[in-house]
Amino acid sequence: MSNRTIKHEIKLPKYLIVLLAMLVIGLFANAFAPVFSVKDAFASGHAWTKGISDSIDDLTMAVVDIDCKS
Repeated sequence: MSNRTIKHEIKLPKYLIVLLAMLVIGLFANAFAPVFSVKDAFASGHAWTKGISDSIDDLTMAVVDIDCKS
């Protein structure tokens, strides 16, 4: 007797491969979300925003104090 093997090949459409790949990427992104977590960023009240607003105030005062002589 001879050993015969039957081989079945299934060709998936390209849209299905893309859909499955997106599903796998989504699952991995969900599984590793804590690794890529980002802390909340609040810009108000930080020292650099106060420095910028102070600089703008200083510039405004300097422009107001300019005397134009004709």
